Amino acid sequence: MHSGAEVDLILDPKGLNLGFEFNFSETVRTTRSMRMALDDLALNHLYIVYPGDDSFKIDEKISALSISDVADTVSGLLRT
Repeated sequence: MHSGAEVDLILDPKGLNLGFEFNFSETVRTTRSMRMALDDLALNHLYIVYPGDDSFKIDEKISALSISDVADTVSGLLRT
């Protein structure tokens, strides 16, 4: 049984330690395991990538990210 925190992808541009969770549903929701991953993996931010049209902030450390915005968002983070 696996009980460790996990996300689908971690990027660490310039020490930012960002997590990405890919969701196939158009309904974005946070889960207990996502909140655990924020703490256990010391993520500065978690992006929930989903097939919807809008990107939006859920709270201070979690954002919903439209699949169509991924390239621009990651590119912008790498330039920061």
